[in-house]
Amino acid sequence: MSTKTPQIWILHRDADQRAALERMIAADDLSRVGSPTDIEFETCAPPRVVVLGLAGDIEVELEFAHRNGGRLGNCRWLLLTSEFEEAELLGLFDTVEAHVLTAPHSAAQLRGAIREALGARIAPDSLSVRRYRDRLAERFIRWFDDLGVGELLRAMDPKHANVPLVIRGEPGTGRALFARYVHTFGGHASGGTMPFVEIDCSAAREGADLLAPIKRVAGAASATLLLERLEELPASLSNSLLEWIEYGLPPGVASGTRLRWVASLPPQGAAEDTPLLAAFAGLSISIPPVRERLGAIAPFTRASSRVWSKPAGQQAREFAADAIALLEQHSWPGNFRELEAVVIRALAEHAADPLEARHLRIEPDAALVSWPDAVDAGSDAPTHTDDDAYPPPLHEPQLESDDESLPEPEWIEEDEDLPLIVLGPDDLIETGSRSGAGFVAVDTTELIESLLDALRSELSRLGVVVLKELDQKRPQVLANPVDLRLGLRGLLAHLLLRSQEGGDLYIGSHHEPAGLHGGPMLRILVRHVPEPAASTTAPAEPRAELGLCKEIAAAAGGGFTLSDGSARELVAVFDLPAPA
Repeated sequence: MSTKTPQIWILHRDADQRAALERMIAADDLSRVGSPTDIEFETCAPPRVVVLGLAGDIEVELEFAHRNGGRLGNCRWLLLTSEFEEAELLGLFDTVEAHVLTAPHSAAQLRGAIREALGARIAPDSLSVRRYRDRLAERFIRWFDDLGVGELLRAMDPKHANVPLVIRGEPGTGRALFARYVHTFGGHASGGTMPFVEIDCSAAREGADLLAPIKRVAGAASATLLLERLEELPASLSNSLLEWIEYGLPPGVASGTRLRWVASLPPQGAAEDTPLLAAFAGLSISIPPVRERLGAIAPFTRASSRVWSKPAGQQAREFAADAIALLEQHSWPGNFRELEAVVIRALAEHAADPLEARHLRIEPDAALVSWPDAVDAGSDAPTHTDDDAYPPPLHEPQLESDDESLPEPEWIEEDEDLPLIVLGPDDLIETGSRSGAGFVAVDTTELIESLLDALRSELSRLGVVVLKELDQKRPQVLANPVDLRLGLRGLLAHLLLRSQEGGDLYIGSHHEPAGLHGGPMLRILVRHVPEPAASTTAPAEPRAELGLCKEIAAAAGGGFTLSDGSARELVAVFDLPAPA
């Protein structure tokens, strides 16, 4: 007899019916046959497919699924019936991944349904999923190779896949990265393709704000829910969230999806003994800040150089001893997120090998700008928050293109004194008077890339380094495409006039599922930091560009802010509605 784990369970209360199913399926020693009342099914290893025959009042079968549904969450259930409608059964067996086969059915139909169920569980991962897993694993090792793995192994044990997890650490230590790694490689079947949902608890005002992003995982076998800024959750919602964690979500919300709750929290503080946080006491991981992991700085820097150089086909460059010493002397308030940005900026700006301390540009007072919190359309200035939750920037120095056929846009003119035409008062479009007119789904990533392509030679001439972090998965906004292009190009033109002596230009976009009046939005963040030695004389205030951008955002029901940050930086934030 084979010692392999049975792949199929064949269950029916009636012995004759079990025998008939066994013959129809052509069961072999990789099948286990019995009644749902048999105690052996409570302890044996889970199969891949459960074939459950239904008869009578099906109370026995429902109780079997109730008792075993948790540990059989990754199995496909094939429900055989001659008495019930499919919709009724799916409503009753709503916490398992079930398919209904209504009698009469032939042996060929039954075997075909089982083959389909088995095939669905062993479908190979696509090339994009494999690449995502490799990049995630590389990044995880680069950030956490110096730490112990004891608690990590516990968090990734499939036996603990349903246990809530809390990850503590300062902003920039990689809490969301840690959560993504556990989600992808621990406990979940096909973790790389299952939903990973980030929920901003600080923006929630009622239960519906928390449930909205969770509803989108309905239909998935499993999902991870990362609760960002849980410590800022209004007290009025704490009891509701605690009830969902301990007893399950309200009926009809992500039914049949196995959920893992993960909380991202700051380091342990006082007055945190609350029932909600106690629900996460099962598994807890603390990530120390960089200032307590000085030995990790040099390996992290070398690894970041290799990662940055490989896509460009370049040899990884080294960092000299004085550069490493300077990095180890900094306090790194933004932790590895800030350290990575400094390393990448040095690689992008200088061709030296090795890079020396004089090539590093470290802001002494604060970490590099992060994603702002969601703001209302009428807010005067953006605020800043932890950027752990977002993937690393794709830092790319934008060099002059070798493509001679690159078309020149109509708004760039060859002029010795002023190579760019900036918007004037007569160019302002009255978008506010026609709110909703011509609104379509606009791909902002494609739009921004096209605008940057048109500026390649100008960016190269000015020595401006462009750092991009554009949302590739959900880049659409609802806006008038002509107005939006005009506003963004005017804003970029103004920032380039600020760049006559170089600097950095950061452009990022990120989809927020519930960030604008409770609905989905896309945030576009543009940040310009001039060279430290650049002239302190700023160009004239961009009244036309600012007015146009505000009109565009207001017409779409969003918001636009422009503010001065540290080191004479200029930060612009677009919040625009996104398709549901």
